[in-house]
Amino acid sequence: ALPGVEQVSISATVPFGMISSDKNVQRAGVNPGADARPSTAAEGLAFKAAWNSVGANYFSTVGLPVLRGRAFTEAEATQPGPSVAIIDEPLAKKLWPDGDAVGQRVQYAGEKEQQNQTIEIVGIVPVTRHDLFASEEPDGSIYLPFARGFQSDVSFFVRFHSLAPGTEAGTADWALVQQCAAGDEEACSRLVTDYQRMVYQLALHLPHQDHPDHVHGLGGGDPETGLELG
Repeated sequence: ALPGVEQVSISATVPFGMISSDKNVQRAGVNPGADARPSTAAEGLAFKAAWNSVGANYFSTVGLPVLRGRAFTEAEATQPGPSVAIIDEPLAKKLWPDGDAVGQRVQYAGEKEQQNQTIEIVGIVPVTRHDLFASEEPDGSIYLPFARGFQSDVSFFVRFHSLAPGTEAGTADWALVQQCAAGDEEACSRLVTDYQRMVYQLALHLPHQDHPDHVHGLGGGDPETGLELG
């Protein structure tokens, strides 16, 4: 384990980010015709949902509690397996306004090749904003295990143990940040080196399938050996 690190995870997109992806999600098994105008989820109405693929500890790492159901397991996040998803509360209420979405199945609307590949909802999480500059937010969010939605461009999330005010480590780190902000190039260089080392070590602790081809895009090389993951 890395000193001070409480949890770590990975995802394809980030909350409040500048890049987002979405899917049209509807109840599984409901396929209205091309000329149909469904008005309810039961009739096949689809909802635009922000899409993301995430690691097993993603929700606890970023502070999103699982309201009902469960989070993804390590096996689901790292190995191909049954199609499962976690959705947020707004999407759950739109799809099943009078019932519990956990245990239900959904599909992507308009994607014929995937309409036979239904997805089981295993958990519900709170709403979060996805696109920082979007004029309007989607109807909800759907999260897949990272293994079922692998992306080459990824983000790491790290949750550290809280440091008590005045502790030696916390004071030293804050002093370094202040020195860098004041224009101290050596302090800035030390911060960057520490960041590179942290990303490299975190990536090494992830399952092999989660190793992106260009962690170096995050400055993730080992600052002592010059090695980069890839």
